[in-house]
Amino acid sequence: MSSATWSGEVSSTVQTWLQDCTQGRGIHHRCDQIQTARRSRSDAGANFLPTRLIELRRVNQELKIRLRETQSLKSNERYMTLSHCWGKPGSMNIKLTKNTLTSFREGIEFHILPLTFQEAIQVAENLGANLLWIDALCILQDSDEDWLRESSTMANVYSNTYLNIAATAGTDPHSGLFHTKRNPVPEDAIDAYTTWTGDLLLGQYVLYGEDLFKSSVDNGPLNQRAWVVQERALAPRVLHFAANHLFWECGCLAAMDNLPQGLFAGVHIKEHQSVMENWYKHRSNNISPYIYWSELVNEYSSCHLTKSSDKLIAISALAQSVKTLLKAHGYEDVYLAGLWKDDLENGLLWSTTGASSEGGIRIGPTPSWSWASVHYTKIWYPNGTGEERLLPLAKILEVSTFPIGTEFGPVSGGILRMQGPLCKLSLAISGDLDESIVNGVMFSEIRHVSQVNLSWDVRSDDREPCEDLLFMAIRQNEHEYYKRLEGLLLIRTEKHRGQYTRVGRLNLEFNEDHQLTLDDTEIWSSPDLSQEYYKEYHNDGQYTISII
Repeated sequence: MSSATWSGEVSSTVQTWLQDCTQGRGIHHRCDQIQTARRSRSDAGANFLPTRLIELRRVNQELKIRLRETQSLKSNERYMTLSHCWGKPGSMNIKLTKNTLTSFREGIEFHILPLTFQEAIQVAENLGANLLWIDALCILQDSDEDWLRESSTMANVYSNTYLNIAATAGTDPHSGLFHTKRNPVPEDAIDAYTTWTGDLLLGQYVLYGEDLFKSSVDNGPLNQRAWVVQERALAPRVLHFAANHLFWECGCLAAMDNLPQGLFAGVHIKEHQSVMENWYKHRSNNISPYIYWSELVNEYSSCHLTKSSDKLIAISALAQSVKTLLKAHGYEDVYLAGLWKDDLENGLLWSTTGASSEGGIRIGPTPSWSWASVHYTKIWYPNGTGEERLLPLAKILEVSTFPIGTEFGPVSGGILRMQGPLCKLSLAISGDLDESIVNGVMFSEIRHVSQVNLSWDVRSDDREPCEDLLFMAIRQNEHEYYKRLEGLLLIRTEKHRGQYTRVGRLNLEFNEDHQLTLDDTEIWSSPDLSQEYYKEYHNDGQYTISII
């Protein structure tokens, strides 16, 4: 076995993986089937090409590199893609701009490219590809118009790639792909010698840790980057250049250079990372695509995103793909800044999680009812499953966003009109340790409440005073052992009558023997609200409000 993560021997192994995967051989019997089904549902068709690609040619054995507009290329041309970290500001010294566009068309000197780009070109050429997509070289980095247009095509760029080359261990474009193995087996491997007979032969065995894939791939620097979630999930196959080993990942196989036939049972691999396989499972098992979306959002929000303005753009390709999946299930749904209209009562109940539920910082002008309106915090997006019986308490009257470009990109705002039970909350600061205290906030005593869970959307130092804090109940959950009331924490904007912004999520859990009713005076401390708190009042105790 070679001591390098890229060599002639390793290249031959990758060629075998590629051929087996693209031709549906053996264990890969579903890979081509899933890819074909995805392409047949794509708006771009089966022969999509990105707007620009890097062309690799050999002229008298000399490698020639140039930027190529793809209008003149055959529609069935194969291309590869690169996933990489941009690093700290200023790390990317070579990129496509309006000033370099003409020169890049004429030719790009190999030696001026950062090491990761150089080695990605070597891999692509070794594997027989003469076209490569690299974001920094194929999107104008000083044109908002071009960047928005091209970023809206990411679902097609990565879904149609022949192979995604991932600089999994790299922290910037100068880190490179190729690394020297310190041992022919992982550092945490143990040599074990057998002295017994039976099914196992005498000899030397290697023991691997169960977290091999997780530690090398999932926890690699590249996969902590939010942009890469969609790149990795949408690509039909990914070649991970990790710190000490090369890993393969597709819809049917996870393997490494030392174990080309596949990682053994017990090695932890995130199922959701292989989107093609998951599409197959969702179609076969009739699982709701909304559950898949909740998993993607939860994973995406745990990764790092340098620019808060990219919050919606960096997941737009996945949103487009989930909409395709919804159509395949017979849903004609509308995407609303990270939520889905037909799943809105559930999606609105997202909350901040992590080391503290104190929240992140607000991102304008994304509407406050969207999880994409907060930055620097992990999001928990409910999947709507469980053993509880759900009873809706509020209903959506009207909802819309104002997209900048496509429906999947950033928005300039949004409006939500709801009708439901509304009350003012009595909150007091207390230093006592009591089960009703969450982040220093204590509810006035409520006899039947067994647990209070409060999650603020924004950090305390960024939070507006909450003297007028209101609670709108969204739904009631009835479990075998408890009853729970779930809803939103709101504050008035004071700009318009009955207009609010969301500031958090609140769950009230009740003793199982308590008969919860909406006119329970112990919960609704102020059943009679003055007119500035609502747009309309309904005789059944329901209020109409708007949330921006």
